[in-house]
Amino acid sequence: LSCDVGLAKPDNKIFKLALEKVNLSADECIFIDDREEHLANPAALNFNVINFKENKLLIKQLNKFDVWV
Repeated sequence: LSCDVGLAKPDNKIFKLALEKVNLSADECIFIDDREEHLANPAALNFNVINFKENKLLIKQLNKFDVWV
């Protein structure tokens, strides 16, 4: 949680810390947010990003990453 680490999006430090915690590279992760302005920094770090608009569309977008829900 951002309150536990003293960081918050869109600060790149929180994305880097998250990668360290899960021991994954950014290209193995998907960042989802409903605010488009929050997608630029994780995208620059090579995260896959999805701009959430509604549930059915999110499911379709996740399926493109071979994430089946």
